[in-house]
Amino acid sequence: MNWTPLDFLVAAVLLACLGLAGWLLVSALRRPGSRQRLALGLVLLASLLMFWVNGAVGIVGSEQNDINMLYLLPIGAGAVGSAVVRLRPAAMAAIWALAGITVFVIGLAGLVTLAAVDGLILSTVFAGLYIVGAHWFRRAGQPPAKAGAT
Repeated sequence: MNWTPLDFLVAAVLLACLGLAGWLLVSALRRPGSRQRLALGLVLLASLLMFWVNGAVGIVGSEQNDINMLYLLPIGAGAVGSAVVRLRPAAMAAIWALAGITVFVIGLAGLVTLAAVDGLILSTVFAGLYIVGAHWFRRAGQPPAKAGAT
């Protein structure tokens, strides 16, 4: 394989994102009550892995299948939406829940049009990661429960 400078740039960005996701996840686990960092690390890691798998071998069929281009939509929309809402937890919960639903629907479309069961399975895994991240964002936006409150 002959790599172009663009290929090296994309690989460098992917590795930087992987490092950032790992740092967010580790720092969130060390600090109790930092659900927002944990959620951000999870959706960043899920987006990175989905982009990587999709670019390398494709999620639905091979990487040459046009339906695989649709998987860039929730990643891009989630990134732009996150910047627009300035990482506010309640809005981030809605954005990433919608991204999870979108990923699952794309997997269903692959199942219906190409009978790609493996694409649906992978889509379900990535959608689940986004939904868990959305849940953590929603919890991060709620005030902490008072001790002894019922």
